[in-house]
Amino acid sequence: MIGKELQETGKFKCANGDPNNPKGRVTKEEVESSGDGQYVCLEHTHTNGKHSTEELKSTWFKYYLTCQDQDVIQIISEDEDIHYTEKSSFRLKKERIYDIQTNSTGLLIIADGKQDQILTCTLSGGNQKKIKLPGNPDSFAIIDNENIAVTLPYEEDIVFVDISKGEIVKTIHMGLCCTAIAYFNSKFIVCVDNTIQILDIDCKVQSTEPLPGFTTDGFSVGKNGNIYCTDYNKLICMDMHANILFTFTGVNTRRPRGVTTDDGGYILVAYDHSHNVHRVSPDGSRSKEIVRKLPKIDWSPFICFDSVTKSIIIGRKDKVIVYTRSA
Repeated sequence: MIGKELQETGKFKCANGDPNNPKGRVTKEEVESSGDGQYVCLEHTHTNGKHSTEELKSTWFKYYLTCQDQDVIQIISEDEDIHYTEKSSFRLKKERIYDIQTNSTGLLIIADGKQDQILTCTLSGGNQKKIKLPGNPDSFAIIDNENIAVTLPYEEDIVFVDISKGEIVKTIHMGLCCTAIAYFNSKFIVCVDNTIQILDIDCKVQSTEPLPGFTTDGFSVGKNGNIYCTDYNKLICMDMHANILFTFTGVNTRRPRGVTTDDGGYILVAYDHSHNVHRVSPDGSRSKEIVRKLPKIDWSPFICFDSVTKSIIIGRKDKVIVYTRSA
């Protein structure tokens, strides 16, 4: 179906033409009908307008740009018109959401910064279990389906929690304020003061790199090992050595906060002031608004992607909202 539409709307532009200007677009038949190796370009009639057919640069399509490269076709497929709509929601009683994630079984895990605890439950809010912490949590990293690592910035600690048993199994004193944390390839990536530290599985520091002129609000590590963080009005992507790979800002993207990745490697960003969610391409070159209206609550939106149900979950203050992809 798509191939047929491309064939019917194919046109060419001259090498010096503006691809966005409808003047000067010609079909293959129009070029061939000239018969003398030249054709009239309506975009350049002020300068004679006659061009050699050798000057034709590329094929222009009304709705798509394509070529034989399968990577380009894949990009078109990935950027199809997708959006998410609210499926369900529930409210917590006294808790305040500081971080939210699901493990590979679909269990919802919440860091509660008001009651100083970890809360686990289903996506509908059922079967709630609470694990008391010795301090105020900031962030946590999922190690496996039973274990998480939680940062306690005021205590300057990382505590390891067995959520299946509901108990703390180990505490590591960092000696500095530690906030965001992620787990990737048997290593912990931790924001410690104004640095990024890489720790091995025993929490021994492997490297320390200064953050290049910003602090981290939201924080996530993708399957490709890239670090994604939000700071004021931009999304920042960097490698494990804190080298910035790209920054992203876009239309209607005000005050990014929560950040995660989906199963396609795209970056999902929840925006506090524009109250929406954007899906950003892995290279930061483009984005699409996929949730148009988040609830306007005086609290930063945290976000996670559930790989079991393919849902987006937003945690904002005491409310959890589940969004599913629309057909």
